[in-house]
Amino acid sequence: MSQLKRKEGDVLSNIEAKERLHMLLQQLQLTEDVYMSFFEEGYLQRFTVNPNKRMWSFTVELEGILPYKLYQLMRTRMHEAFSHIAHVTLNLRSRQPEVTEQLIHDYWLAVIEQIDEMSPVLKNRMSGQVPTWTGQKLVATTMQEVELMSLKAKYTDKIAESFAAFGFPPIYMEFKLVEQ
Repeated sequence: MSQLKRKEGDVLSNIEAKERLHMLLQQLQLTEDVYMSFFEEGYLQRFTVNPNKRMWSFTVELEGILPYKLYQLMRTRMHEAFSHIAHVTLNLRSRQPEVTEQLIHDYWLAVIEQIDEMSPVLKNRMSGQVPTWTGQKLVATTMQEVELMSLKAKYTDKIAESFAAFGFPPIYMEFKLVEQ
């Protein structure tokens, strides 16, 4: 199992890491039963502070992928609680991720929005569609060969990395050219 590093060489036990997650959830007011079932086997894997850039980064390991609305609520409450202190990022890891087409669709816009290097036109085209999940891979379409080549060359791995930040397992991405 993963362990949380406090300082170099100082490792938190899983019990301490679970307690830290519970304290975070208390601060975020996410300890109601309806929420806790998603966090009960989770723990705060890593908490990194960069005081020079005023950045805090939380890595939370959970049993499965959070429903998107709960992820949004957690992000919103983190922003409300800590934005006056630092810019906050949240990365999720899942030990037993079960990918469903609904989860793919729910997270798709957030995944695309996380990719800073994508041109606004391409980002708009990707945001405007709902990819297909085959159970093995994610399939998105484009109508222009230039876009197809760009998507395959530049964004296949970036989209997979973006999904991974939400707790998804490695996602194989395929792009297909469709005729109008």
